[in-house]
Amino acid sequence: MLYLQNNFHGRLAAAYQADFTEAAAGEAVRLAPYFAALGSEGRLSEIFKAVALDNGSLIDSRFIVTDSASFLDYAHNDCAPYYNGDRHTVYPAPSVVTHHHKTGFAQILRLKDDTRISQPVLSLDARKLTPHCTNQKEKVYKGLERLYSQTTHDWLHHLTMATVNNDLVVKANRHRAVNKALAAWNEKLPMPNAAYPHTTYEAWALTTHAGLVHDDRALLANLKDTVTSLAQDINDWRMFIFELPDKDLPAALEEWAYVHYVACQGLLVIAAPEDELFAPLAALAPTAPPNAISTLFDLKQTPQRYRDDIRKMTQQACEILAVHYQL
Repeated sequence: MLYLQNNFHGRLAAAYQADFTEAAAGEAVRLAPYFAALGSEGRLSEIFKAVALDNGSLIDSRFIVTDSASFLDYAHNDCAPYYNGDRHTVYPAPSVVTHHHKTGFAQILRLKDDTRISQPVLSLDARKLTPHCTNQKEKVYKGLERLYSQTTHDWLHHLTMATVNNDLVVKANRHRAVNKALAAWNEKLPMPNAAYPHTTYEAWALTTHAGLVHDDRALLANLKDTVTSLAQDINDWRMFIFELPDKDLPAALEEWAYVHYVACQGLLVIAAPEDELFAPLAALAPTAPPNAISTLFDLKQTPQRYRDDIRKMTQQACEILAVHYQL
């Protein structure tokens, strides 16, 4: 787990030391393909940076893969210089963070300029990880980071952080005008289906990001390449497992199955299990079953008119922000 620990703290250290304006501009450049898919690359790039600077907060969409022991340590202990004693360090709240596989945020409070950068985290259950096949697993971890970074919708939360207003993730916003307009917009978001248990706001973000990826040829091709490469690395890792002594095989194979499951979970936030995106992973082992989120991508449970309504709501949010920032 040394790689996962070093990866986590190295990425947090880099975020702590980065120039905030440059960090926001760099993230806007990385997100340019999604802005272009929305039809307004230049304007949305400027809005993204303006939101960061106005609120002193940046939600970075690049995932960090780590082990649960490192994430728990960050959640509960003084991890200076990334954390100065403020009670909000992670999302979900430290009291509910466990070893179980979880995605969340590590929030870095930067005292030098009173800004915060929230990094999305994929926390792997440390109890299921083994010391075997380290080199092969590092390639898989990097592939998981690419996959989760491409399927996450967190950049949409950044753009609309006035509705998030959650200091576990972002610094409380100071702009009543945009807050009021986006709050009214948020209240009008439709419910996708009877099976979906989360907020309409979260469903909007999930559906919007998934729609952009599936409708944009370049974004979809990049995601398919990432899944194919990750599946190959997962398969190569399994080949090395069978070279281990018999006594180590059960734990190593259990770990392999667990990481394969986590890879499948990374796709369930953007596609239903029967989608062709799952094919490379399905060729290795059964994929994860559908869940409440994946119902958003099942036309039998979530009708097309919902997706059409969501596209209109996304354009409305962009217009609200453009008016506020005069862009």
